Amino acid sequence: MRLEFGQNDDWIVDPKDLSTRFGVSASYLKHLKTLGEVHASIEPADETLPKVTRVKVRMLNRVWRGTFDEVGDLIHEELY
Repeated sequence: MRLEFGQNDDWIVDPKDLSTRFGVSASYLKHLKTLGEVHASIEPADETLPKVTRVKVRMLNRVWRGTFDEVGDLIHEELY
């Protein structure tokens, strides 16, 4: 999984990659997004790891958090 920088200065994670983390299809994930049931945010870096980006995605009652290095490679993830 990679974190890409989008055309509108936003960060993009492929929905296919993300949906597998939640155990659902990409189309179902997109459907939930249109219903307002998927929320994503970029968490601020902390002082100990200034060159990483943390992404938090909430889908219904589950949360996936990914930590990406400075080139966009996933280096840690958790689902809770």
